Amino acid sequence: MRKVKIGDIVEVFNGYAFDSDLFNSDGKGLPIVRIRDVVPAYSETYYSGDYPKEYLIDNGALLVGMDGEFNIEFWKGGKALLNQRVCQIIPKDSADILFLKYRMSLLLKKIEDETPFVTVKHLSSEKLKDEVIELPPLTEQKRIASLLARADRLRTLRRTARGLADSLLQSVFLEMFGKPEENPIQAGAQHGMVIGKQESGHSFPGFMSQKVFKNHRKPQINTDGHRFLDEMSRNMALAFAQFLLSVFICG
Repeated sequence: MRKVKIGDIVEVFNGYAFDSDLFNSDGKGLPIVRIRDVVPAYSETYYSGDYPKEYLIDNGALLVGMDGEFNIEFWKGGKALLNQRVCQIIPKDSADILFLKYRMSLLLKKIEDETPFVTVKHLSSEKLKDEVIELPPLTEQKRIASLLARADRLRTLRRTARGLADSLLQSVFLEMFGKPEENPIQAGAQHGMVIGKQESGHSFPGFMSQKVFKNHRKPQINTDGHRFLDEMSRNMALAFAQFLLSVFICG
C-alpha cells in the first residue's frame, strides 16, 4: 500500500461564482449547487442566466463543501450548476470513486477537527490536494468500497425497519385503545386498582441496618411484568416491520 497526495490521484474542480441576483426558487433555469445542497444531494434554488458549460454536473458527481463541515456526497439532483465553494472530485485511473468517497470522508473530518475558525471554517482546494492518504491497489479499493456500501445499505434498512416498527406499534395501540386523550375504553388507574406491588427489604437490627444494610429498606415498585410485555410488543413489532421491509425489497 502506497502513500499518495490527493492531488496526484484526483482532479479537484472548483465551482464558479454565479451571480446570486439570478438565483430563483421558481424553477427557472437549472438547479445550482451550493454548500447547503451537498448533503441532501439536490437543490431547490435555480439559476436563470447564461453559464460556462464546464460547470454543468449530473448525477454521480462526487462533491465536497469547502466551508463549514466539509461534507462529501454523490450528487443525485440531475443536471445542475456547480457554484463557488463547492468542488467536484474527479478520480484518475488509479482511484475508485466510491473508495475515495469513504476514505475522503474520514480525511475531511480530520481536517475539519484540526482547522481553527472564527466564524466559519474554510478549506482550500490546494490544501486538500496536498493531503496524503494510503492508497491500496485498485482491485482492493473496489473490494473495500463494496463492503462499506453494503454496510451502509444494511444500516439504512435497519433504520427504516425501526421507523416502521414504531409506526406499527403506534397504529396497533390506537386501534386497540383509541386516542389516549379521548380514552374511549375508560382505561387507566382507578380507585382500588392494583398497578404494581411494593417490595421492601428485610428488617435487620438497627445497628446492622445503619452500617451494613442501610439500603435494604428502600421500597421498590415491581413492574417487571409490564416492562416485559412492553418490550415483547416492541420486539414483535420490529420483527414484523423487518419482515414487511424484506418482502418489499425482495419483491
